[in-house]
Parts: sequence; C-alpha cells; structure tokens
Amino acid sequence: MRFTSPSRRAAGLLAATTIGLSTAVLSVTGVASAATTTYTFSTDSGAAADQPGITRLTMSGDCTVDWDLVGGAGGAGADIDGAIAANPADHYVVTTTASDGQVFDLYPGDMGGDASYATEANGTGGTNDSGIPGSGGTDGAYDMVSDTFGGGGGASSEVLLSGASTAPYVSAAGGDGSGVMGGSGGGVSTNNADALASVGPASGTGAGVIGGTVTCVTPDVIVSQPAVPTAPTDLSVRGGDGSLDLRFFPGESDGTNDPTGWQYSLDGGDWASFQPTAQEQYSAALTGVVTGLTNGTEYSVRVRGTNTVGGGAPSAAATGTPAQPSGAPTNVVVTAGAGSLKVIWSAPTAAGTYPIAGYEVYLSAGENGGNACTTTADDRTCLIGVESGHTYGIVVVPLDDHGNPGAPSGSVSSGTVPFPAEPATVPSADGTIQTNDSDNAVTAGQDVTLTGSGYLPGSTVDLIVYSTPTKVGSAVADADGSFTATVTLPAGLVNGEHHLVAAGVDANGNPRYLVTAITVSGGTAATATGGLAYTGFSALPFVGGGLLALLAGAGLLVASRRRAS
Repeated sequence: MRFTSPSRRAAGLLAATTIGLSTAVLSVTGVASAATTTYTFSTDSGAAADQPGITRLTMSGDCTVDWDLVGGAGGAGADIDGAIAANPADHYVVTTTASDGQVFDLYPGDMGGDASYATEANGTGGTNDSGIPGSGGTDGAYDMVSDTFGGGGGASSEVLLSGASTAPYVSAAGGDGSGVMGGSGGGVSTNNADALASVGPASGTGAGVIGGTVTCVTPDVIVSQPAVPTAPTDLSVRGGDGSLDLRFFPGESDGTNDPTGWQYSLDGGDWASFQPTAQEQYSAALTGVVTGLTNGTEYSVRVRGTNTVGGGAPSAAATGTPAQPSGAPTNVVVTAGAGSLKVIWSAPTAAGTYPIAGYEVYLSAGENGGNACTTTADDRTCLIGVESGHTYGIVVVPLDDHGNPGAPSGSVSSGTVPFPAEPATVPSADGTIQTNDSDNAVTAGQDVTLTGSGYLPGSTVDLIVYSTPTKVGSAVADADGSFTATVTLPAGLVNGEHHLVAAGVDANGNPRYLVTAITVSGGTAATATGGLAYTGFSALPFVGGGLLALLAGAGLLVASRRRAS
C-alpha cells in the first residue's frame, strides 16, 4: 500500500477529495413493534382530508395507495344563443402498492378556458406542471359554418413517481372543450402496470383534483446496540523532520460503530487525539501527522477510532523514524519521445539524517497523477510510457534508507508528447499483429480487432493501414506491454493485398513495428492493368523480445512504470 507524505502533497501530485465520517450512533436496544398508519389526502386545499392542499406524497413503510383522480374539465363553447355547456373530465380510481421511501409528485390539471361570443374569443387549453408532453389541453377554435367559438380542452391530472421517469404513474384525462371546434382534453387515463383500476364516467366539472387514502405498515425493526469502532487497518508510517506521517484505513462499519474521533499512541503510551484527513482520490485512506518528535528515534505507532461509547480496537503497530530530510534532486531533465518520457536527474546537494537509498518519480496531468517509477540511489534515469498528445509534470522525490522522503524537486513540464513515427512505406517488421480474422481476409469498411505485444507499458500505439499510410486508430499498451483495439478499415480501400502496422516504442524506447498482411474485398476496383493492388511485402515472422512484465504505477494516466537498465 503506497504511503502519502507531506512532501508528495507539497508536490501537488495527489488530488484531494473529502470523505465524511458518519457520526450517527443508535441509542436504544430492543425491537419496535410494527405500526399501521392511514391518512387521506387531496390537492384541493379546501377538501375534508387529513392532508389538504398536498402536492407530494412520501411513503413510510410498505404502503398501498387508493388513488382518486379527476382531470380538468373542458371549457364552455359559445354561440349567438349563449354558452355551450362544458364537457366533464375523466374520473379515475386505482389502487397501487408503494415501498418505503418512494415519492410521488401530484399535478392536478386546470380547466380549459371558456369561449366568449361577445368578445369573439376562443377558450385556451388548461395546463398542469408535470411537464408531460400532451398532458395540457388544446385551445378552442372558431367554426364559421355554425358561427361557434370553441372552449379550451382541460388538462389531465398526473401522478409521477419521483426519479423513475417522466411517464405518468397514474393519470386521469382532461375533458374536451365544448363547441363545434372545442379544444381536446389533455392526456389519457392510464394506470400503473401492477395496479387494479377502474375508469368511472366523465364527472369532473371543475379543476382537476388528485386525492385518496394511504395505508402504510412499518415492519418490525431491530434497533442495534451502539458499539465502539473496529480496528483501523493497513497503518503505514513515514518520518518527516521531527514528525511522523500516518496513513491508514478506517475499520469495518455496521452503522452502530462509526468513529467520531481519532487517537494515536506512541510506544504503547497514552492515547492522544488527532484529526486525520482524506487526501487521496478514489481511496478511503486517511492521513495524519504526529509532530514534536525526536529525529533519529524509532517510534512504534498505533491508531484507533473513538465515539460516544468509548475508544475502539487499536490497529496493528507500525514503526517509523523521524529524520531531517535530504535536499531536493537537482538538474531534472525530461525528454519526450514517442509515447514515452525519459527522466534523468542528479543527486541532492543537501544531505539528510540518513543516506539516500533510492528515488520515486511522480507523473501528473491535471488533477491526476501518481508514482510512475522507482529507482536505486545510483540509478537516476527512468523511462515512462505515457499517452501521446498530452503534457505532463514530473517531480522526483528522494527516499532515505529508513523509507523517509526528502524534499521534492520542482515540477518539470514534459511538453506535448509526440505520437509514434509513421513511415512513408511499410516498415520492417519486428513481429506480427494478430487479427480476429484467422485468414486475414477482411472487407473494406468493416471492424477488425487487432492484438499486439512488446511495447513500452503505458505508451501509445498507432494503428495504420498501408500502402498510402492511413491512421485508423490508436491504443495504449497495458502493464504487460500488450494492446487490443478494434478499428474500422476505410471503405475506399482498393481490393487486394494491404498491410496493417502497429507503430510504437519498445521497453527501451526504440521504435517497434508489428506488421500483418490482409486481403481486402468489398472496396474499390482493382488497378486498371487488371492486377490486384499490391501494397508492400509479406510480414516477417515474429522475432525476439517477448513480453516485458512491468509494475503498474498508481497514477490514473500512468499505465506502468519502468526503471531503465
């Protein structure tokens, strides 16, 4: 498990995130009996209901809901003789089940507007706030033949299950506007697939209303006894100048034993409080610092969580020795090659308490990064595979023979990493690409899956089709230096023999080309001379090298690390 130290944080290589520590502790023990709760509700603020004027229902327990929905009525039409009676909306009754925590949003439909013969105005369609397309009524229109103005259609009343979809859970359609060209009522009467439902006669003569009865049963709940936190795990310790940096993971939580504080103990002594923080992206690890210690003295450290019950079980002990850190490495030079970075540096000029035993090289890109390379004290060169087309920052950190980090170098920019070289003609083969077509007979425009190996882990591999070199894709070599990628062949390839090339660099940063011959059909016609288009030579057999098993680095953009020979 890699340790997070202040020097690395100072280098700005590890992105911070926040992990909250739960403080909830249950305070009673026993079994609570099941309870049944029943109440009535209505969106009508003047209704005789337990909860009038409600717009949202939240389920508490295992529930059934007896829904009673009425859509918004249609608006009245108008002619020379006066108003034409409005059309009622659907009345919809349905029973559904609901689970604990489900939330239903209620959207009653408005009435359609009335038409006016005196002012020669058609009624406007009613609306609701559900946002469901087609749930509002449409406007009425004037009919010249009958000299009639149409009433607006009423909006449907809609119930939506929050977070599920924008489709109605249950609904009742609005009434049509009256008159020869009255507007259409919104929505349709629908019900949940698992519900028992009935549609009554059209009976709504006013604004839509959603009401009903909710019955919920709260199941028996076992209330747990609160407990002290379990032991933290994976404690590691590194020395700073008169301090120790701690890194560990909280113990297992069952909801009753969450820590609300943290303590440490040195050499089996008294427990003292400290406040760790979470500073690693995508990790639950906590880090903290113990100060006021003596350089050159080894300490045995344990940590534990605490809560209102008391101190929890301690972690296993880990040792560390504070020390004066060495100075920063000097003369850091970063050279960007095809899909790779070569890093060289000189030893620090300022010594620490203990001699330097090695170095760690950190790679960063934006907020992501991590350890990309580790060397010995005398080996101050690293070759790192990276994705082409990006710019990286490099920091080198010395480590003494007690595992303590020294001062980090300043961050050195790589500049934009170039892509592998693309030869003008089919290059000499260092090996063969494998395809998913056993006979390498392919069709222009089709997808082909390519597999290769022997590349610098983490480096970019470009995939090219010849004779005229055309890049069809790229891949990133994994920790073993292998890749698998699916590419689409150009639809305009000439029928006949072509070559696929995987261009990249090997584990030493030298150009590496894998080649395979393919026979293309389904493309453009053969050459005018009648012969097939020949675009290179046959691929040579795979030669030498094998696969290199390399260690994977911690950075998100660092697929591997490699120490140069």
